[in-house]
Amino acid sequence: MLPDDGPWRSSGRSGAGLTDDEAETLFAQDRPRLLRYLTLRLRSPEDAEEVLQEAFIRFLKVRETEKVENGHALLVSICARQAIDRIRHNASRTKREKSWSEQHYRAASEDGILGSQMAVQERGLSAREDIKEVIAVLDGFSETVRNAFILHRFKGLTHKEVAARLRLSQSTVEKHIMKVSQQLMLRLGTRK
Repeated sequence: MLPDDGPWRSSGRSGAGLTDDEAETLFAQDRPRLLRYLTLRLRSPEDAEEVLQEAFIRFLKVRETEKVENGHALLVSICARQAIDRIRHNASRTKREKSWSEQHYRAASEDGILGSQMAVQERGLSAREDIKEVIAVLDGFSETVRNAFILHRFKGLTHKEVAARLRLSQSTVEKHIMKVSQQLMLRLGTRK
């Protein structure tokens, strides 16, 4: 259980609390454990690092105005609150993006701007069923074709970079990627 405000507060003002060196030492000691906690909680090393930095900044601000008796408890408390705020923020952002995306694709399909296959392709392959389908489709191709598609779509390499890595011509790479893409569109498009 994480501590509440009580264990770290004192009624006095700053002065008898943590010095700058003590605060930095405390942060350095607690950082690995807090980073692990935040990474597990947020499921993102990048978010965990950002939240930990924000928490330390808040810790320093509180330390300026309050006498901190237990710096560790304060730092843990701030990290826990920051993690909850980040989780709520991410959930809200995801909900907004999903809503916008659904409205955008619905409106575009109704206007005839995008066909249903294009909407499926742009929406991405996030559902588990789609991932299974992708794996099944990829298994039907040679290793070279699979590698070209994976390097381009999942690793973010350009056609030219894929060609250089696989020692193929750029047009061959484009054809390989197109073959897999067409097969995926057919397979996923008929399932929806």
